[in-house]
Formats: sequence, C-alpha cells, structure tokens
Amino acid sequence: MKHITVSKMIKAIEKNGLPQAHFQMFARGVDGEIVAACALGQGLRNLGLDNSDSNWDLSSSSTGSHFRSEVMYLNDTCKETIPVIVEILKEKFKNNGRAVVYDIYEEGDTRARD
Repeated sequence: MKHITVSKMIKAIEKNGLPQAHFQMFARGVDGEIVAACALGQGLRNLGLDNSDSNWDLSSSSTGSHFRSEVMYLNDTCKETIPVIVEILKEKFKNNGRAVVYDIYEEGDTRARD
C-alpha cells in the first residue's frame, strides 16, 4: 500500500488545471469527461486518480480527516479559490506534511474494511 501525504496532496491541488467545482468532487460533461473539480478532486486528478478508480480510499488518520474537512470547508462553504486554499493549507498543516490523507491499494493489498 502507498500513501498520499498532506504535502503531496497540497502540491497536487496547487497544480490545478480545471475550473473549480463546488459541492462535488468532479463535474462531468455530457460525454462523461471531467470538466471541473473541487480542490480535492483537482489534487486527486493531478495524482492520476479520479472517482472511477477503486484502488484508493480515505485514510483513517485524524490529520487526514481534518485535512479533507478543511479543504471541503474552504472550497464549498467559503468558496475560496484554489490558490487561496493552497496557501491556507500550507500554513495550517505546515507541521503535518507527512500525515496520510489517502491510501492507495496495490494488487494483492487488502483493505481493513473488506
């Protein structure tokens, strides 16, 4: 199993690339292609993952959970832009860069909940 850490996720969110979505991880066009993504979705997509992948899951770490909640709050409630979200995350989580946000399962790995 591999892990996506806070610092790796912040760097992936910072790459951006799509219009920003609110209240959904990914917005898809009529052809099914991703046309927008929330801050978390931007990060996952820039790491080569999207919500159709079944090989990743939320980490059970409390910092990972807090990180995801903070990103959703900034993205959906405050409607901050991606650059502002990134700056807030860098400051807020500057001492937790190695905390795990997502777990990536590789062939042969089993999930604790399976």
